[in-house]
Amino acid sequence: MLAFDGHQVQTASNGVEALNCLAKSPFDLVITDYAMPEMRGDELAKQVALLYPRIPVVMITAHAEVLAANNVPLPGVSLVLSKPFMLDTLRNAIEQVCPAPATPSQG
Repeated sequence: MLAFDGHQVQTASNGVEALNCLAKSPFDLVITDYAMPEMRGDELAKQVALLYPRIPVVMITAHAEVLAANNVPLPGVSLVLSKPFMLDTLRNAIEQVCPAPATPSQG
């Protein structure tokens, strides 16, 4: 979905691999699932917040309502998207957590 909109996308199969990718290249955003092998999405978000505090993290999950109802803390998570979601919902989430690039002033 993101590549269709012109975003450069890199995937990782788990949180450990994602952290390795972050160490090698700059990223504007991390989108993670909650349930992943080796490291849950909330654990990845916490590590991203510690190591790369300027990178927002959007977490997608089928358990959003359960997490909210149980007041599960999600440090480092900028926004939670509930599965399933539409492309427009993802677009809106990205716009919400990633500030638009500054445009050069005309003058």
